Amino acid sequence: MRKKLCAIMLLLFGVLTGCREQSGVLIRNAQSRTEAELADTEGDKVQDKVSPETPIMQERRLSEQRYACVYLCGAVMRPGIYEVAEGTRIYEIIELAGGFAENADETCLNLAETVSDGRMIRVYYAGENRSGAGNGANASGGTNGMVNLNTAGLAELMSLPGIGEAKASEIVEYREKHGFFRSTEEIMNVPGIKDGLYEKIKAYVTI
Repeated sequence: MRKKLCAIMLLLFGVLTGCREQSGVLIRNAQSRTEAELADTEGDKVQDKVSPETPIMQERRLSEQRYACVYLCGAVMRPGIYEVAEGTRIYEIIELAGGFAENADETCLNLAETVSDGRMIRVYYAGENRSGAGNGANASGGTNGMVNLNTAGLAELMSLPGIGEAKASEIVEYREKHGFFRSTEEIMNVPGIKDGLYEKIKAYVTI
């Protein structure tokens, strides 16, 4: 009888000890899961924070920006070649050029249109004859390759023999002050352009 009691007590002791160990394992597993969840939460918080852009990152971003070289001419204050970011709109380039010149036809272009590299953009004067000219990448300044004194920008005028930047600026200034040239000979009213220079350029100009 005494042996049976001892056996029963040993069995109960083993069962209780096993339960305690199992409970300890469960508690430790629960603690491990809680710690892991807390670590994940902290990690998410760190990732949610926006890191400031470093100079190297900014330089890399800027180097990836694509640009377009655009030739703006005609009835604007400062005709010329402008390098702008791709996607720039025509009205933004006209603003860079100082805006429309007096008597410009501000409705001749879609000002909301974006530009592409190598494009030529001409702003017409009100009432200007537009035959032989255009606003595409291959548009010319006049008729049959000639330079139109009423619409040409600085670059076009400087393509004429004997016309540098200073004289081209004088021509544009005269045109803005007096309006369209009524004849090609009228260009001799521009300071610095006399009979000799006119003889050199008359075969290449039109109105």
